Amino acid sequence: MITFMLFVYMATFNNYAVYVCINIWGCDMSENQAAEAVVAESGQAQVTPSGADKGADVNNGRTGVLVAYALYALSPFFLITYFFSIIITLVSRGSAHEMWKSHHQYQIRTFVISIAAIPILFLIAVAVFNDFKFMIYTTPILGAWVVIRSIKGGMRAFDRQPILKPKTFLI
Repeated sequence: MITFMLFVYMATFNNYAVYVCINIWGCDMSENQAAEAVVAESGQAQVTPSGADKGADVNNGRTGVLVAYALYALSPFFLITYFFSIIITLVSRGSAHEMWKSHHQYQIRTFVISIAAIPILFLIAVAVFNDFKFMIYTTPILGAWVVIRSIKGGMRAFDRQPILKPKTFLI
């Protein structure tokens, strides 16, 4: 519970999270040195110096995205973090910079697809195999899918790059 309170505190107070990231975790990030990812017409992210977007704060929403990805990665081990991550995603997407919208869409789709997959796996286990062993074998695969998607998205968010195909079902 203390960890979740720390995550919510960090997601709520973005400037404090930047301070913690710089001074405690040793991240290579500061308000003055932050880079913005601007999606070119080709779909590739280009890094431009901070302030190139006429004062738009590209870091607005980044902390919420990173915290949600961390909670998604922990969800196969601690199920409650899965629900905390979707709450953080839904709360932080309204005030986020345009670049982070693809991450929010990717996170929401990860949640919805995995929640929808559970009853489908249950029906397959009962109707086809008439045994619940099928769910025992496939549920860890679903958990691995969530973890891999969260790691992929977290790496792109850490590099300040948008998700290029946020509507994909694949990894």
